[in-house]
Amino acid sequence: RGGPTVARRDGDGTAVHPGNAQTLCPATILKLSRKVYCDLLQNHPRAACQVISYLGSRLKESQDQVKSIALDPAEKRIAALLLRLAEKLGVQEKEGIRIGIHLSREEIAHMTGMAEETTVRILSRFKEQRVLLPDCGKKLIVHDIEALRKLGS
Repeated sequence: RGGPTVARRDGDGTAVHPGNAQTLCPATILKLSRKVYCDLLQNHPRAACQVISYLGSRLKESQDQVKSIALDPAEKRIAALLLRLAEKLGVQEKEGIRIGIHLSREEIAHMTGMAEETTVRILSRFKEQRVLLPDCGKKLIVHDIEALRKLGS
């Protein structure tokens, strides 16, 4: 905010990635040095192809998100986010598809590039339309996946 961003550097002078992650379930973390990682890719072409394919799909996903934030109406952005989450993390329950992680309204707003107030209004509208189930506590349950698909396309 207000000034130039200085990239952090690791021991060999290369930039450190600014991102972070949080696991959704117990996990084992494996850390490889840049040299070991590069050696692995050079010596195992199939692994390199899989990494390239994965990075290509992540790049396309990022480009689609940026395009959506720039061009799509707010309702469509939230519907598309909820649809992606339901497809990737959804758990089928009798009431509908429960999104397998808890997201606050603020987090949904950040993920879609909107103000929290706008996000709250749209989520309330989705609940009134029974696209989402109302009053599920911290659970977010997609009651009508087809309606969500129409809103998100």
